[in-house]
Amino acid sequence: MDSPGRSGARMILSHDKRYFIKTLVSEEVEQMHHLLKQYLQVRNSYLILTPQMLI
Repeated sequence: MDSPGRSGARMILSHDKRYFIKTLVSEEVEQMHHLLKQYLQVRNSYLILTPQMLI
């Protein structure tokens, strides 16, 4: 599957259908960077707290 979306971005489904890939238009790049920074903060906080919760 390789088709342009309404925004003109391309969407691709991997051969094994495990991954869906969408290209980003320039307006979405900054939003994605912000989202990923927040995700990493939450993920790293969870990894730090997990061993303490197991005690």
